Amino acid sequence: MVGQDALILDTDNALGSPHGDVDDAFALAALLRSGLPVAGLASVGGNTSEARADRNNRRLAALCGFSGPFFRGVEAGEVPDRIDRAPELWSGAPVRVVALGPLTNLAAVLRRGSARWLRRSRLLRWSSTFPAFDLLAAACVIAPSLVDVEETTARVHSNLWISYGRGGRPVRLVRGFDGEAVWRRCASLINEGAGQF
Repeated sequence: MVGQDALILDTDNALGSPHGDVDDAFALAALLRSGLPVAGLASVGGNTSEARADRNNRRLAALCGFSGPFFRGVEAGEVPDRIDRAPELWSGAPVRVVALGPLTNLAAVLRRGSARWLRRSRLLRWSSTFPAFDLLAAACVIAPSLVDVEETTARVHSNLWISYGRGGRPVRLVRGFDGEAVWRRCASLINEGAGQF
């Protein structure tokens, strides 16, 4: 189980490779020496190959007093310690990913998590899509002009029924939204680094 606020450092560290930028190594050394809770170090291809990044990460980590765990990137193929196949990282307390290289590994983790929801949706709704409720909540903050919000009050009854327009608890209700516009705006933010995948 990974602790609260743990960091996963995902990097294409080229220090120790015949070519490629070595700036990741400085960032890694600083993070590993910072005293912050590092839950793992992952390798991704970019400045160098995934295999070289893994080797470089392990060497630098040893110099900085970090003994692991280490996770291979999806480019490593069928290996048991691949980052997208490490359930202990992605279940339980939230982790923060410090992505110092291409987002290939994060894309694989998100794809793996989404696949589970698509299977569930097919079973429950007979559909290959699922509602993105939380994306709408994010859109209320990111692009409030795309969402019609009403300020009202609410009362929660003992049977958990909610009466709107009554009671003293102020709430904001989404009364309408432009689904296509919300999706385009959020997808464009998510995909800004898509060329690196």
